[in-house]
Amino acid sequence: MIAAVGLDSFDTSFAGCTTHLASLITHKAVEEGLSLVDYPWLIRLNPAVPWKTRGNGAVALLFSIESSRDLEKLSELLYRAARLYSASPSSKEAYVLLLLEDAATLRDYFTVRPRCLERLYLRAVHEALPLRLARECIEEAGNRVIAAYGVNSRGILGALAALGAVLDDFTFELITYRKIDRWTSERRIDELSVIEYDLRTRPLTFMNYDYLEKRVLIHHMAMILYFMVSAERSHAFCSKH
Repeated sequence: MIAAVGLDSFDTSFAGCTTHLASLITHKAVEEGLSLVDYPWLIRLNPAVPWKTRGNGAVALLFSIESSRDLEKLSELLYRAARLYSASPSSKEAYVLLLLEDAATLRDYFTVRPRCLERLYLRAVHEALPLRLARECIEEAGNRVIAAYGVNSRGILGALAALGAVLDDFTFELITYRKIDRWTSERRIDELSVIEYDLRTRPLTFMNYDYLEKRVLIHHMAMILYFMVSAERSHAFCSKH
């Protein structure tokens, strides 16, 4: 069985985000003996949605479930992690969904998941969707979808969209997080080192530096740093670096 976890809207006032929570859940789940079916999915939805604070990314995590105990461990972990992480009032839209599918492989998951998930995802990439569509999709999916955390919040839309993502084309994002005692300090990015890195790794990585505007494009908030690697060249990049 595959247990697919959809998360969205965990931005907090202390600089947290959905991807950070997903990394914590993944780390803890693997520690407890669970295994991922695929890499975590960072799903970029419509960036023009006005109530999103930092972009519009939802996350899906697909775990292999071998026993009822595995499912129990995952459910408890999701609720505990989401409750602690969303203690801030700014996380009132946070939502976690758990989709259970009788699937052995990722290909099986794509085949058997409710079709409404894909329809919702394809619209969420371009539109701002009403909550009504999420409720209709939940009803269509039936008891295969379980709300692990959240009550009638807009995060359910992103969580559902992440579970229904169509990944015919994709990139990899390598995201690193600073130690918590460094979150409030200014990040210093050496511009010349970014240029050197860009020249050395292109075309394996991209969007590192804007040579016309002479500015660093690698995202460097106080908490995180990430860059993108093209999917078709990711194996070459990893083997070289």
